[in-house]
Amino acid sequence: MYDGLLVKFDTNGKWVWDESFGGTELDFFLDVTQTNDGGYAAVGNASSSNSGEILDINNGAGDGILVKFTHLSPPQIISQPTDQTVIDMQTVNFTATASGTPMPTVQWQKSTDKGITWYDIIGETSTTLSFTATLNDNGNQYRAVFTNSIGSVISDVATLQVNKKTTSVVTVSSNNSDWGIVSGGGEYSIGKIVKVTATANNGFIFVELQ
Repeated sequence: MYDGLLVKFDTNGKWVWDESFGGTELDFFLDVTQTNDGGYAAVGNASSSNSGEILDINNGAGDGILVKFTHLSPPQIISQPTDQTVIDMQTVNFTATASGTPMPTVQWQKSTDKGITWYDIIGETSTTLSFTATLNDNGNQYRAVFTNSIGSVISDVATLQVNKKTTSVVTVSSNNSDWGIVSGGGEYSIGKIVKVTATANNGFIFVELQ
């Protein structure tokens, strides 16, 4: 007559899957919770006899039921890694997440030839890849591979840009309240001063991206 129905939606309200349980009579669920292994446990009431998925034995009209099931699903990307720009010797973070049942594992990969070949980064098996970037890492690409017993999925590719860090010492001697310093070379370049610190000899140390 009526079955207990479990329906899962994603964070955007989109249907993901549904499962129904019951026999020839009135069967329904009252509550459901996710288990530690990625499955679900539901409690409710069943009036069906031996003809349904839920019960092998019926103890009378209207029995309390507890149903444990696992709905297996392949990994699906939830959040993608994005391109990052840092200064030489600065920490960089790439993050990716995915869902699936069983919960998928993750392995970060790296390419140094614009994505032609990829290799696993040893020990990088968490959702966030974090390391200190150097100029040798400039242009490298990174991606995450999520895997469970049902399948696997590969994230988008994120590219790392590492800018050179230059430090200059400028001593200023001026009677004016306003002054300026221009830093650059003999050719056209784009510079950006990102940090300045006063020194003991009335000068300044600044960090500039070039």
